[in-house]
Amino acid sequence: MTKAHRIDAAHAADLATNGYRTVAGTKAIDAIILEEKDVDVRVRNEGTLFLFDLLTDAADDWVKMNVSDESQMYGGALVVEHRYARDIAAGMQSDGLVVK
Repeated sequence: MTKAHRIDAAHAADLATNGYRTVAGTKAIDAIILEEKDVDVRVRNEGTLFLFDLLTDAADDWVKMNVSDESQMYGGALVVEHRYARDIAAGMQSDGLVVK
């Protein structure tokens, strides 16, 4: 389950050491989204594009090994055209990542 909170940087660092990863929200600069540590990737449909929020080091590593160097990143998210989103999500899941 995803919980959204506004927190300061010191609290974010404390949460990170206790199994959470913080990601700056795209709708509001000061929003912090906390993901449960069992989720590796959160996929968001933004209309013509999908954003794959990479929430763990395993997700970062998967993208480095399986996605072109020419890919676009937006903050901590991989930007994906809709025609590729399903295959990328399926590949991540088949390699053991938890995608929501």
